[in-house]
Amino acid sequence: MCLCCRLGSLWWRVSGSSDDFNNAQLALDWAEKYLHMSDGMFMADEEVEGLNSPSRGTETCTVVETMFSMRTAFEITGNITFMDRLERIAFNALPAALWPDVTSNVYHHSSNQLFAVGPPFGYSLWFCCTSNVHQGWPKFVMSAVHTDTATKSLVISGYSPSISDVPGFGTVNISGR
Repeated sequence: MCLCCRLGSLWWRVSGSSDDFNNAQLALDWAEKYLHMSDGMFMADEEVEGLNSPSRGTETCTVVETMFSMRTAFEITGNITFMDRLERIAFNALPAALWPDVTSNVYHHSSNQLFAVGPPFGYSLWFCCTSNVHQGWPKFVMSAVHTDTATKSLVISGYSPSISDVPGFGTVNISGR
């Protein structure tokens, strides 16, 4: 799912085809219809079967990769739906996948997974997730402010506490107050 959202938008820059431009939204709509999870993620536990079951979940690395895909798709298409999904994932799915002090992460999590200890699905340092998990929050915060050089506009697209020095616009301070 992640690659489809990102690839269609990126390939549109080469092809110019509206099919490629719209691919990210179509992929997101399909995943929402068949693989929906309440935290904004999708059931993607090693294989995508289209079976919507409360016992299925997703990997922590998929959460972070999807966050990046949503940001990339927004930056190319300007479709705020992708930023809305990024924010939902950042505040719901990512924290649910992390140990409270962020010293560990769960390999596979599900909204209905009430208790997980030890392998194969408990909190542990899984290689794929461990190499991706540290990128989640920085990529989310870095997606808060965008500029549109064509219209000379500043877009606040994500609400995370941050201070950004934006050339031509000055300092942008986003806070929760």
